[in-house]
Amino acid sequence: MTSTDTVPAAALTVEQFCKAHGFGRNRFFALQRDGLAPRTFKVGVRVMISQEAAADWRRMMEQRTAEQGAPAGKPAPPAVQEATRGRIAALKARQPQH
Repeated sequence: MTSTDTVPAAALTVEQFCKAHGFGRNRFFALQRDGLAPRTFKVGVRVMISQEAAADWRRMMEQRTAEQGAPAGKPAPPAVQEATRGRIAALKARQPQH
């Protein structure tokens, strides 16, 4: 194997998992708090997510979405509400003040 060969990652750090799925660490930990995060394991102090756990998580989230949908008038789960509030605050902070 040469230094230019790439080996697919068998597991991702929390940061890598979040980046790959398009959300931040705060959302990950909110999902974890709500029991909706992927399975994790530790290597020393690093929290890792296996590719299998990530694939299982995506299937679970797809199934939840298909089963629950987004009925009108039903509040979003706490993790989504928290992430949305954070995203709105970040956007407001970036807007120029007139």
